[in-house]
Amino acid sequence: FITLRYILEGMNVVADYVGELPKEFEDVQAKHADRVKFVKADVSNEEDIKALAETALKEFGHVDIWVNNAGVEASFPTIDMPLKEWQRVIDVNLNGVFLGSREALRIFRDQKIKGSIIN
Repeated sequence: FITLRYILEGMNVVADYVGELPKEFEDVQAKHADRVKFVKADVSNEEDIKALAETALKEFGHVDIWVNNAGVEASFPTIDMPLKEWQRVIDVNLNGVFLGSREALRIFRDQKIKGSIIN
């Protein structure tokens, strides 16, 4: 659990989730409310990525590390996979990394730092 590891290392964290906030996230939020913020977001959505970045900057003032960790797998064998399912895989696994990395680079440029992006 990347979020918890970073918190235990003394870092502030903004993390995204899809659907309902998982119970384990609620537990982390309760124990470390001053150092972690969870944002409901779809990483393949440009506006959601911007909202994640804005939350980090508003809550903590800066971003030093950006982790692109979201990923999905297809629920069909390739031979049976509808194009819509494949597009969702591409949107999250590729476009999500692009959108996150681009937003992080813009933040790092504005902060005039050499931040880190982890994919």
